[in-house]
Amino acid sequence: MKESDVWCKNWVSFLQDSFILEPIENNKTKVTRITVFHGVKIIPILSTVALWFSLKQAHKYASKNWRRLATCEKSQRTGQAYA
Repeated sequence: MKESDVWCKNWVSFLQDSFILEPIENNKTKVTRITVFHGVKIIPILSTVALWFSLKQAHKYASKNWRRLATCEKSQRTGQAYA
């Protein structure tokens, strides 16, 4: 990794995110996120396992937030209040 503001940059030797957007029924989109990463070479197994757990939590948080935003926007388009 050449430059990053990600919190775990000192534990990562390589980090790449890819997003695949696929249209599905009812005007919806399926988002697939693929993350490839390698821990630092000094402690590769420990850093890779720690990163796996950390990135899993971060991706779960991001997915939950995307769903919330999508639901909020859909509610606003249909004129419903969002709680």
